[in-house]
Amino acid sequence: MEKALRFAREAVEFAPRDPTADRGLCAVYVSYGKYREALEYGFRALEFGDRSERAFGQIAFSWHMAGRPDKAILWYQKAKMSQQQPADYESYLGDCLADLGLDDRARSAYQAAAKIRPDHPDGWIGLCRLRILAQDWQGADKICREELQHYADSPEPKEIGAVAKFFARNYSVAERSYVELVAAHPAGGGRDSALGTVDYRSALGRLKLEVKDKSHAILLLQDCVSSQKSRLSFAPNDMMALYGLAAAEAMLGQKDESLKHLGTAIDSGWVDYRATQLDPRFDSIRQEPQFKTLISALASHMAALRTAFISRYQMMSN
Repeated sequence: MEKALRFAREAVEFAPRDPTADRGLCAVYVSYGKYREALEYGFRALEFGDRSERAFGQIAFSWHMAGRPDKAILWYQKAKMSQQQPADYESYLGDCLADLGLDDRARSAYQAAAKIRPDHPDGWIGLCRLRILAQDWQGADKICREELQHYADSPEPKEIGAVAKFFARNYSVAERSYVELVAAHPAGGGRDSALGTVDYRSALGRLKLEVKDKSHAILLLQDCVSSQKSRLSFAPNDMMALYGLAAAEAMLGQKDESLKHLGTAIDSGWVDYRATQLDPRFDSIRQEPQFKTLISALASHMAALRTAFISRYQMMSN
């Protein structure tokens, strides 16, 4: 990664007004989890003439990961105007709308994605996510059994199915799923904000604690802490790494560290408080006053973004 970042920076220095170079550096920063830096170069690419679908999409993704799904929606809609990859943007729009708590609109976007690109599971994964957030465990299971089984070659359906069982506290079934996922992808999961950033080892660690296999759990969780800290060493504001670190620390009994990193994750762009409320990895700190304060403040912040977003669209439609 260091080499990729160096080359991208050198390209910008060599051709400071080349939008392609700026867009390339934007993409590298996204891969690093440096979303605010990515925005800077995404906007530079626009300034120097890049009005491509990809440029709009990169800015949208960066805004979403920086904690502003409301702004991301506007840029995804710009990207969508080309109509070259509408299903891709429908599922991304669904993720942003779900983060804002606009579940009915999110559902419509996910349904559109599933209809336009039935060969891709993204729409159905989004619909399953909404069922999970609503704690409709039977509905989530129904989607997994009837729809997501058709995408056996893709890991995402297995991942959302495992998350559904995990969040429902159906631990015996969830453990079987995560054992299979860890065997296939030992360092997998945890990089998709729309799935609660549940990495496989972290979930399996929580499940091992549940069956009193403490030694195995500690090894898994210490490995998670090491991995997340390694990522944070070059992307200190990566909200997904911060959130994953907070989850692992909570399970290891490191309450103060967990609450600190959860707060930093929120400051860095983590917005899915509904997933956090359901996530079994935070059970050990769920009753802590600071945890409740963090979640309450985040819920209020997202309510304010939602209200402002709705008002803006009402003004635009009048």
